[in-house]
Amino acid sequence: MDNSFRETQEKFAKTLGEWQLASHLMYKKIVERMKEMEVIFEYRSHCMEDGKNNEVFKLLKEEKLKQFPNFVPISAPFSKSDWIITPIGALPLEGRTIPTVYVAGSLDGKGGGSYASLWVPESIEHLEISQRPVDLKKRLDFAYVFQFVTEVVAIYLAIKEAQLFNLPEIRVVTDSFFFMDRFKRDWITLDGRRVAHHGLYLKMKARMESIQVHFEGAKLTEENGDELLVKVHEMAKESNDKYMEVPVTNRE
Repeated sequence: MDNSFRETQEKFAKTLGEWQLASHLMYKKIVERMKEMEVIFEYRSHCMEDGKNNEVFKLLKEEKLKQFPNFVPISAPFSKSDWIITPIGALPLEGRTIPTVYVAGSLDGKGGGSYASLWVPESIEHLEISQRPVDLKKRLDFAYVFQFVTEVVAIYLAIKEAQLFNLPEIRVVTDSFFFMDRFKRDWITLDGRRVAHHGLYLKMKARMESIQVHFEGAKLTEENGDELLVKVHEMAKESNDKYMEVPVTNRE
């Protein structure tokens, strides 16, 4: 592990500690305020069945749209996604077969994580064996990993794998709604700030200058029992059970 990576890891750990301290201090302030008045908390998620009829959330959504006219709400975490992001100038996917890869990330519950990519056999069987990309399942070898990090790394390395085999066009299927949302916004939050891991995003964009990448969002639901999505998640979890080889991401 080189010094630059170790320094980055230590800096991240320090930032995480500061964030946790700030959160704890805010919690103490809230508790102190609550001593002065009676407060009743009620949880009402917009994902709940009554969310669509919840007048409070309707008003909040209207206010958000006024503040951010280009706001695109993300679907509920457990709902099916029909999001598709197609490169400018690319031909529609309908009626065509292009190499397709499923990606997923997983956490081990101890601060670590892993990722996996699974290429759809039918989508690459027309390629010469020497041109077929390989499935990956590897463990990230640094601590304090978030789910979003494992998902972005999985997508980035799938694109890199496709380039190693000189594929001109691929389709990436992911259930990371956070990635789909941030990618559509050019890695910028609603209030204009950069999303975390902006450097990795720039690397990804640079690679996509020489390969057309279609993104498709997918979620497991009762209607959408995607076996490949289940399998790629199992592959990612398997990588957490056994330490795999050090991923390429730490050598770039």
